Amino acid sequence: MTIEERVGVGVLAISPGRLLLNSYPPTLRPGETIEGAVARVLGLSEDAAGRFLEGAERLTPWMARKLERFTGAPARMWLTLDRSYQACLARSLAPEPGEVGGR
Repeated sequence: MTIEERVGVGVLAISPGRLLLNSYPPTLRPGETIEGAVARVLGLSEDAAGRFLEGAERLTPWMARKLERFTGAPARMWLTLDRSYQACLARSLAPEPGEVGGR
């Protein structure tokens, strides 16, 4: 199950990695995977790029600056998107009051 599926239907939550793929897809070199292209753009390992694309890797200010240079969208926008996504994810994973571990 993807992180987006765990967040729930009807909740607007898009990870920076998903936005990158949907709005600013990097050009693939011959034989290159999407993870490899994102790794090249952001200076990450392919594993870390894959986690970023899945929404499982937090965006750092350094990565946001790399995204700004690649997309032209301000680093602040990428960081705000990541904070909103993480907050939505946290709310969706928090137990309801009265559940085991709830308030």
